[in-house]
Amino acid sequence: VLRDPQTAPAVLMGQRGARAAFMPGKFVFPCGAVDPNDAKVPATPISARDDTRLTLENSLPPTALAAAANRELWEETGVVPDLVTIEAETKDWLPYDLPHDLVPQIWKGRYRGQEQKWFLMRFNGRDDQIDIATEHPEFSKWRWLPIDLLVDHIVPFKRDVYVRVVDEFRALLLALRDQSNIGTCGPESRGTIPVSRGSSSISIVCRTGTKPLR
Repeated sequence: VLRDPQTAPAVLMGQRGARAAFMPGKFVFPCGAVDPNDAKVPATPISARDDTRLTLENSLPPTALAAAANRELWEETGVVPDLVTIEAETKDWLPYDLPHDLVPQIWKGRYRGQEQKWFLMRFNGRDDQIDIATEHPEFSKWRWLPIDLLVDHIVPFKRDVYVRVVDEFRALLLALRDQSNIGTCGPESRGTIPVSRGSSSISIVCRTGTKPLR
């Protein structure tokens, strides 16, 4: 989730609990896998161009990917779909491999990595509408991280993916920065331009697919 794109762009990140099986104690974006039921959920409309491309790339309808991004964001941060607007998503699926020593510990050793589709979202809500005390907490803390510091705060084996995501969305981020009618974040003000989930901000959320171990 990107906040204050005009003055101090920052993204919403959550810290995994100390006992998490995957990347304990690390700050990450909300993300997760597509559920079969996501295909049945009305989701934020996407462009005709993206709809055509995603129809060719996936067995599930394109709206299922947007629905999955919305659902995962809600499940992990309490941010409901009404608080965000999807601005864009990455053109391609972005893969990464786990370090060899982690493969036996994650996903029961059946996969060597993931392929991810990332969504850029504008947050139209307030900080007090973020609630990580969910039914099944994913995060122990959350924070707004300046986007310029994003790549330096991720684990090394995911760094290339984050670089590609930021580079792909850079033109849109610059356009948002230059817009003069974006509201400031805070209880007293709301953003006026939709971009995905969050308050006067943009969110980056991933939908993941696994890479079988070969």
